[in-house]
Amino acid sequence: MDLITEEVPLQYGLAPWSATAKTVVLRQATLQDVYVAVAAVEMPEDMAGAGRIAYQMAIDDAQILAQVDRVDGNEPPEVRRLAQLIHPDDMSSLRAASEVIKKKQRGESEPSPTPEPSK
Repeated sequence: MDLITEEVPLQYGLAPWSATAKTVVLRQATLQDVYVAVAAVEMPEDMAGAGRIAYQMAIDDAQILAQVDRVDGNEPPEVRRLAQLIHPDDMSSLRAASEVIKKKQRGESEPSPTPEPSK
């Protein structure tokens, strides 16, 4: 199965905001990405209010980071490490690319219109 991908240029790179890694290839999500994300994010002791929201946001971002297929043509680091290295502005770019992939995926999975019968 060919997964849909999107190439994302990074403004800041990965080695604490230096020019180290400049391009990420993001692939469409799989169920395994959800499992990887949940395992990568520590659950806070206080799951009330803001703690719960921050936890869910971290899970959502980790799912996107789990979709990283390549970093400058190489295997990406594990999700926890990637989360430590990525600049917030670059994470915004990955979120946007993830949405583009979802739109492409929906477009490919929509059934083609059936012609109306002749009268």
